[in-house]
Amino acid sequence: MKALWVAAALLLGLAVPAQADPHDVLSVSYNLGDQAFEPPASIGYHGRGELDGVVFYPRDVAHGTHPLIMIEHGLWDTCATGKGIQDWPCPSGVNQIPSYQGYDYLAEQLARKGFVVVSIGTNGINATSFGQAPTVYYARAALINAQLAMWQQLSATGGGPLSGKLVDAQGKTSTVDFKGHVDMTDVGTIGHSMGGGGVMQQIADIRHDEWPPGVTVRATFAFAPTDNWNGEIVTQVPFATMWGTCDQVNTGSYFNQSKGKNTVPIYRYTLTGGNHDFYNTQWSPSSGQVAAHDDAVPGTKPGYCQAWIPGQATHPDQRKLTEQQQRTIASTYVNAFFLRHLKGDKGFDPLLDGRVSPFDAVKTDFSP
Repeated sequence: MKALWVAAALLLGLAVPAQADPHDVLSVSYNLGDQAFEPPASIGYHGRGELDGVVFYPRDVAHGTHPLIMIEHGLWDTCATGKGIQDWPCPSGVNQIPSYQGYDYLAEQLARKGFVVVSIGTNGINATSFGQAPTVYYARAALINAQLAMWQQLSATGGGPLSGKLVDAQGKTSTVDFKGHVDMTDVGTIGHSMGGGGVMQQIADIRHDEWPPGVTVRATFAFAPTDNWNGEIVTQVPFATMWGTCDQVNTGSYFNQSKGKNTVPIYRYTLTGGNHDFYNTQWSPSSGQVAAHDDAVPGTKPGYCQAWIPGQATHPDQRKLTEQQQRTIASTYVNAFFLRHLKGDKGFDPLLDGRVSPFDAVKTDFSP
């Protein structure tokens, strides 16, 4: 993947450091309980959920401060029963489906570029979300804020709920010290599907006063974000959306809603042949995970899908992207987006605004 990233940058004629990924990466996780999170009563959402996450960070995290990126997954089966049951907590002896680990490939890449990346679980919200639209998006935004508040405490004082709760792959308490090394005024968010709707809700203009004290979200990238039904616009935080033409999910029209009103750059990327599930490895067929599947409607010949394009009544055949092709494209744009908007690297502007592209499958819409 590193070679693909460097090759894409070279193709674009962009400045590439001699060592494109200067940081070695380590990982820890935490779990404060399956029902540790209860949304604020004021939003009217009923249900409790987990406060957990997997963290990828530079091995040399103690040197300097690092922007934080938080990832929220979408609606999916919660437990590995194979019956599509939305249970939470999972029945005794049944493992949860760890959807939050489906973006490890992306989190690791971002950590190699100096970011601290936290992917959080939302299975509890998934299990209780049916019939609660649009408050489910308020709950998703509130979960992000609750997680960011814990990270703000950890980074500011070394204390708070996460103190002593980070564990390594062997389940041993980690000695990593994030105090003073995570810049909570330089935060990015990533969301997928209903998680995309959640991150867009969290950065909506009217919700900035709900962000935890000491936290500023400066950029958001949403994969196939579902519509949160309330039309709340985002004009003050740079954002990008990405969706695929083989994606049957009714993705939100965030770009169109905010275009012309935005005071910061916003982007929309359309992937010809892109699939809804392929951004998350846990949801993709190659994982072998319970419920994983290719959700594209088959075309008239192998390797093609029926394209679902907004405003188009017919569904013509389009060649499908493979899992790896789609994740390569997604990774390229996500890395460039956050290097630009969290680290100020303007060298990636030609890729982001569509002046040049290494991928024929990508169509770019840009509003400066």
